[in-house]
Amino acid sequence: MNRRSLISTLCILLFIAALPGEAPIRTEETLYSIAAFSGRDYALTFAKENASAIYVHSDANNFMSLKKNFTYFWPITDQWMLDDSILDITYEGTIEITDNKGVKKTLEPVDYTFFNMRGTYQNNWHVRTGAEAVAEWTEYVDIVLNYQAAMTEYNRAYAAYQERTSQLFNQILMRRGEDKPFEHLLEELETIKPPEEPAKPTKYTVPPVKLQKGFQINLPEGEYSLRFIATDGKVIEGSEKTLISVAGRRLNAIGYEVFPAVRWTQPSSSTTPSSVLYVDGTSDLYVRPFFQNEYRDMHYNKLINNQKSGNPNLYTWVKIQQVPHSSMQITTDTQVREVTEGPYIVEQTKTSAMGYTIVPYDPIGEHKGKIPSVSALYIPLSPQMKALEFSLTNLEDAAATASSKRSIRIIRGVHHEILSMALLVLPLIVLLFVLIKRRRSYRR
Repeated sequence: MNRRSLISTLCILLFIAALPGEAPIRTEETLYSIAAFSGRDYALTFAKENASAIYVHSDANNFMSLKKNFTYFWPITDQWMLDDSILDITYEGTIEITDNKGVKKTLEPVDYTFFNMRGTYQNNWHVRTGAEAVAEWTEYVDIVLNYQAAMTEYNRAYAAYQERTSQLFNQILMRRGEDKPFEHLLEELETIKPPEEPAKPTKYTVPPVKLQKGFQINLPEGEYSLRFIATDGKVIEGSEKTLISVAGRRLNAIGYEVFPAVRWTQPSSSTTPSSVLYVDGTSDLYVRPFFQNEYRDMHYNKLINNQKSGNPNLYTWVKIQQVPHSSMQITTDTQVREVTEGPYIVEQTKTSAMGYTIVPYDPIGEHKGKIPSVSALYIPLSPQMKALEFSLTNLEDAAATASSKRSIRIIRGVHHEILSMALLVLPLIVLLFVLIKRRRSYRR
């Protein structure tokens, strides 16, 4: 490339770089804003004006409202995005839902909020509507304001503490240099203590969403017709949709996350009793049981994001929450024993190999101040074992207990390796002999 071509190319590149990015084309639409319960949490999504159906979880509290917003297509995520910074109008009126028998139900808008107060494992969502929602939101705001006020006071007190300790330190140095007594200053420096930082609020794991008005949808499984009727009695154009209330095919079944001790960062999943676990027995296992629900793939995807697609003929397992305080019965050829869930922590080894070990968590001793890596059930294995079975014993539901049964098979190494290799190589030797013999025959 000559000098003139190079300069021309650089000028073109600089001109292209200076061009402003193409702004997405926004479209004004009437759409449904949806807070759909997904079985384990709330998914915020929206249904475009041309969407044919809206998906919500059956027998659960879902919320929606009809809005006028701008939407635009975002190629990076290959999805339509919502822009409510300029246009954000909420329609006033009622929602009319009709079931497949023609029975109509009219819903009025309510104030609502939802929040999570999860314990050790539980996914514990709560919904408040009406006056209870207002009271819950007010309480949350008071908690936040009180904590902020306490932090402001703490920061003021800590700044005063730092200023006073700095003054004492400088005075001690000065008096010491002047050979003057400073014992009383040193005594004050030793006794002065920093203020105690206020504890963070712990009531909510997921705080209440901002108080807002919408329609509470809680329906049995099935297909319904949905439309929005304005205050003047007219149906809003673009509001007529099919409402599909989604339910799981199997609920509260038991699935497992399986952590081999030698591959702690690569857990595997076991979703059904028929999924036998095959291991070589050289590594112990740590298993974590979960409640799980099975949904149609497309229905669940659209429950999370109304724009997504999926296969309506396939089912997928969704983990809901870990089984709290689980206990397990392990059956081998020689014994039956019980194990209970315990906390474990992963420690980095101090050798040059940079491996790790998994040890029981000691909150009082060497692990004080640390957080356990996982709470799981421990299954020791050895290559001498042939097989074992395990199932949970602390479940009240017989169907869930049956779904918790799993089998482990120990795959032993190949014996008589030399003989095995000979049997594998023998066909190749015979083939080579045949080819050599044919080649000699052709030469003759």
